[in-house]
Amino acid sequence: MCAGCVCVLGRDCEGIHFAVNFLETWQKQQAGRVTDLDALSLSATDKNVIVIGGGDTGVDCIATSLRQVRPPV
Repeated sequence: MCAGCVCVLGRDCEGIHFAVNFLETWQKQQAGRVTDLDALSLSATDKNVIVIGGGDTGVDCIATSLRQVRPPV
């Protein structure tokens, strides 16, 4: 998950997401308000997760990923 705009080669590759989108989608899913099937692809289930960045948002991404997935984050 990407917490901010980072100028890195490959930033636009499949599977790389901004942290806020990931966290927002999870909150909507928990509240039963996810209607867009594409938004469900933001789940960490069955994926290896790397969090680039830190602070509260980075920690929130790690905690949310741990709730969704069993492999190491």
